[in-house]
Parts: sequence; C-alpha cells; structure tokens
Amino acid sequence: MAHTQSELKARYQNSQAYEKCILAAVELYWKSCDNVLLDNHKVPSYAEVARMCNVPKETLHCHIAWLPSHPDVAAKHGWLNHAKSQELIDHILMCADQGFPTSHKDIEQYALEIACISHPDLAALGPSWVDQFIA
Repeated sequence: MAHTQSELKARYQNSQAYEKCILAAVELYWKSCDNVLLDNHKVPSYAEVARMCNVPKETLHCHIAWLPSHPDVAAKHGWLNHAKSQELIDHILMCADQGFPTSHKDIEQYALEIACISHPDLAALGPSWVDQFIA
C-alpha cells in the first residue's frame, strides 16, 4: 500500500506540473494578444501557443474560453481537481488500452485512492459519483 501511495503521489505531482504548463500557456496566449495590440502583429492561434508550450490545443482553447471541462465539473464536487480528474481518466484509458476495461467499482476505488491524498479522512465517494464523473 505504501508503494501505491508513493506512486500516486508521484502521479499527482506530475499532474500538478501538467496543470502549471497549461496555465503558463494561457498566460502566454494572453500576453501575446496584448503584444498584438501594442505592436500590430497577428494574433497567435491556439495551435501555435499550444505547440510552443507542448499542451493540447483543445485544452488550451477550453481554458481560454472558460468552457467547463469534464474534470472541472468533477472538481466542483470537491474530491478531485482538474489534474486529479485527468489522472483518473488517463488511468481508465491506460487500463482499456492494455485490454483491462475498468468497472464502476474499479473507477470508484482508484478515484478514492487519488482523493485520499488530499482528503485523508475521506471514507467513500457519493453513491452516484462514478456515474456523474463518466457522464
């Protein structure tokens, strides 16, 4: 269990670093737009900024346009922030890619492990939490 928790903490730290990259890309985009107003240059596209910062352009677009993403909606429920939700999604996809599709129970257990990193007293997620996360 200790090895699993240290592995989860490492993944959580990687997720936080990824989230910082996205925020840096958003900041770069807005600074570029401000420079356009001052210097009469072309407004950079999402794809250009995303390529420079090595983040997905769809994710950058959603952050700039303030569109609620699936992880953002889950974060509003309080247990998983954007990075942790993305980690859960990545885990589900990785299991499926390896031929082991996850059940609701598996998703709930992994989500609870991730959530317990920042909420150590959390005993269980809500009864329909997984259904709402998947929807």
